[in-house]
Amino acid sequence: MHAYDSVLNYDPDTAWDEIKVKDKFLNEWFISMQAATRKGYKVHNSQRYDAEDEKLQNLFLDTKEKVHVYLCENFATYKVMPELFA
Repeated sequence: MHAYDSVLNYDPDTAWDEIKVKDKFLNEWFISMQAATRKGYKVHNSQRYDAEDEKLQNLFLDTKEKVHVYLCENFATYKVMPELFA
């Protein structure tokens, strides 16, 4: 990833491998979310937050804040993507 306002240093020999890995990860994530939210999906667990849920919520909120700051920082997508893939 690079800054949108800098000169693009494109190397086709290495860029495609990185693109394929990230694309596959995102595609599989969206398929998993689609399956989990499919119509008729029943939740058989308690809906109460436990310690693990609070930890996940805090991670989500921290990541959301970092992404916001990075995007306000000259659209720094090269900093955003590692946060999303972490």
